[in-house]
Amino acid sequence: MEVDYIDKHYPMPTPETGQGLWGEEKFKLGLDFPNIPYWIDGDFKITESKAILKHVVRMYDPSLFGKTIEEQSRANMVEDVMWDLFVSLTRTCMQYTVELREAFIKETPVKLRQISNFIGSKNWTLGEDVRQNFKLRLQTIMV
Repeated sequence: MEVDYIDKHYPMPTPETGQGLWGEEKFKLGLDFPNIPYWIDGDFKITESKAILKHVVRMYDPSLFGKTIEEQSRANMVEDVMWDLFVSLTRTCMQYTVELREAFIKETPVKLRQISNFIGSKNWTLGEDVRQNFKLRLQTIMV
């Protein structure tokens, strides 16, 4: 499947340029929560990375979310655990303190072990189906 899109990049703001092009455009795009990245498809407009990724999956292959409500809920659960790790890492890097670093070092192996135990011997969080589906798509795209 091919999708036409425009991949627009904005120069990184600097003290000299201020918000630059993004600052000029962000409130003119009609976004409810002006932010980068954003997705505009006709009159439909959204921001936030996770919301955009989920939207694209819903549009083009909802089965990647899982085939049952239970699979979808398990995927959401792992997503949220991974998000917690991301937030913890970001906070540790951005607001570095010895206490944050020590907490990150202590908590991360526990969370990663829990994820590993949850996945078990499966290759993917939801088993093998997503992998096969993705592999088939990749082969189709590569041909």
